[in-house]
Amino acid sequence: MATSSQKLIEIAEYYFRSNQYQLAKEILVKLISTKEANSKCFELLAYIFGNEGDQKEALRHLNIACSYVNASAESHYYHGKELIKIKQFEDAINHLTQSIKIGGEFFEGLFELGLAHANLKNGKNAEIFFKKALSLKPENIDATFNLAKLYAEEFNNNEESIRLHNLIINKEPNYDPSLYNLGELHEKMGQSQK
Repeated sequence: MATSSQKLIEIAEYYFRSNQYQLAKEILVKLISTKEANSKCFELLAYIFGNEGDQKEALRHLNIACSYVNASAESHYYHGKELIKIKQFEDAINHLTQSIKIGGEFFEGLFELGLAHANLKNGKNAEIFFKKALSLKPENIDATFNLAKLYAEEFNNNEESIRLHNLIINKEPNYDPSLYNLGELHEKMGQSQK
């Protein structure tokens, strides 16, 4: 049987999905002032603030949501993703890892872990997570592009980088980032052969 707080959260969630953010927020703000507040209350408030463009409040509420023992995989994932945006990569890795522990491996979490590790210059870990992400969605251009970039910048493996950029161009012939990088790589390799 659902508790009164669960029913209120369901109503707030309905309002949220209906883009009636103010009504959802009113319910949740009242609920968090009670002893029945839980991770889901703060998670929903974070999503509302995020949709309203208030990233600072969204991040603050995600932080609170993730402090609960029963925080959801989604709370940790979105918290990690937001932390990447503000360049807090180590904290992002912690939340993204927790998200995968709770919810299992999923493309977005693995991809974001790859990005966080790449930004920290943890090339081997970034490679592992980009490859795991690609094992779930082999056609994904963003993961392929970031892996190609990683091979060129971290491992100086220009041949593998070129191969991956060519895969992208075969899928999407006008993908400018890969076209640009291919030009740079060919120029770099031409100069190294002189």
